[in-house]
Amino acid sequence: MNIKPYMSRRAIRMASALTLATTMVVAVSLLTTGARAAAAFDAAAPAAPAAPAPPAIPARYAEQCSNGIAVPNPADNPGLVSDCATLLASMSTLAGASGSLDWSADSAVSEWAGVIIANNRVSILDLRAKDLDGAIPAELGNLANLAELELLENRLTGEIPPELGNLVNLRTLNLRSNEWSGGNGLTGAIPPELGNLANLGWLQLSSNNLTGEIPAELGNFADIRHLSLSHNNLTGEIPAELGNLVSLRNLRLFNNNLTGAIPPELGNLSNLITLRLGANQLTGCIPQSLREAASAHSQEQDSGFTPPFCDATTAPTPTPTIVVTATDDPCVERIAGSGGVNGSWATGCVSANPPNAFDYYARFYTFTLDAASDVTITLSSDAAAPYLYLLDGEGRDGEIKRETGAANASAATMTETLQPGSYTIESTTYYSETAGDFTLEFEATAASGAPADACAEPISASGRVSGSWAPGCLSANSPGADDYYARFYTFTLDAASEVTITLSCNDAAPYLYLLNGAGTGGEINQEKGAATASSAAITATLQPGDYTIEATTYYSETTGDFTLELEIAQ
Repeated sequence: MNIKPYMSRRAIRMASALTLATTMVVAVSLLTTGARAAAAFDAAAPAAPAAPAPPAIPARYAEQCSNGIAVPNPADNPGLVSDCATLLASMSTLAGASGSLDWSADSAVSEWAGVIIANNRVSILDLRAKDLDGAIPAELGNLANLAELELLENRLTGEIPPELGNLVNLRTLNLRSNEWSGGNGLTGAIPPELGNLANLGWLQLSSNNLTGEIPAELGNFADIRHLSLSHNNLTGEIPAELGNLVSLRNLRLFNNNLTGAIPPELGNLSNLITLRLGANQLTGCIPQSLREAASAHSQEQDSGFTPPFCDATTAPTPTPTIVVTATDDPCVERIAGSGGVNGSWATGCVSANPPNAFDYYARFYTFTLDAASDVTITLSSDAAAPYLYLLDGEGRDGEIKRETGAANASAATMTETLQPGSYTIESTTYYSETAGDFTLEFEATAASGAPADACAEPISASGRVSGSWAPGCLSANSPGADDYYARFYTFTLDAASEVTITLSCNDAAPYLYLLNGAGTGGEINQEKGAATASSAAITATLQPGDYTIEATTYYSETTGDFTLELEIAQ
């Protein structure tokens, strides 16, 4: 079987690949204050040990950073001088023998690769896929204002320094390896000092060579949404303290050497949408309350033990069957109504949109809308990573309107507001020459014509609003499995107009989407943003109609305040 990775045709704003997982769009976050307050805390996590003080930075580095070039007005910016010195002292350890970093006191810190400044301090260190083959320097524990540390997809070795436990403002720690092509080879135990990172929302340590037990101190993360320790050599039992993580949405512990019973305290995780525990030596069962989360991804890739549910007698709700009729094309069927249909990929029907010369098997489903409708399409398969195309027109030759899918996901979902007309769904797979069974779910409801969730609000012509990014509102156009926080603003044009939209923020790199239609599911008209910019602007001449502005950020899991300005000149 020829297997070639499927590459999306739509340009993704991130320069490097993000974690490949589910791409399901969550319109309204489950992480509400009420849900958190109602959750049971059955296991009190121990206090994390105090992290050791990071090594002192030699004075020569501070002298270099005070030259007026690396840090403008160094006397007025002692914090940035300290951060600059820390990075220079860390550079050789981090880069290793063959890696290279362009950090030098002869250029401004704000221009250094992977370094993002906010409030005159280093806020983000994003060194993903930089071919680094050194070790993680303990000196990084001096970056007091660091909010994101991204070292994924390198070839780093050695242990995770416990000094990282001093980074109390850290929200994202990503040390994942690229499991497809090799990568970080971090060893040793997970430091319990990481439990001091009270603000952490994303911890990704998968696909390394970590050993030892999962520290109970990880149960201290009050607001964490994503915890992935998969594809390591961890041993021992799953700590009951993980049941304290009531904000958690994704828990991935598969492909380790974990033993013992699955703790019933995991049943407290009422906001969980993905749970993967396979390929361990676990006993017991998964709490019934987590049935949907545990079924969200195929356990087939987690070769080995797949835990049962505690109440095996409760059958899942059957998928309703939609009306299906044949067409003149044996690979195309016509569907009507809402519900689900089962199908199979085989050699007889190939994709109309293959990314290369290989065959990608597909089935096609056409439907017709008599009125503007909100349409949700979900393609699920345990046999392959599914991929979805929505095509304009009836038949396999339509123009691509939207596409979605991921390499290691077992489901692909898209939600669109569509105008009256005919459309075609192309159900295919992320990999070539791949056969198997799938389920397609289709739901169409009358379009509301306006946003229906608390994350969207109307904005008046030539208006200015102030907003904040927070975990409760997610981007509708995130490029990967990570959460990108967003707010949505709708407006209507009665005549053709030139529109200028400006999104400004000092805490994060802002990113703008202009969507067609009134709602979060509209088709992208334009997008704009940059990794190091504090503002993003779109100027476009638009026809009469409804539009939506998605105000989001260049980096995942990023919070902060912003200002949005809309100017309409007719």
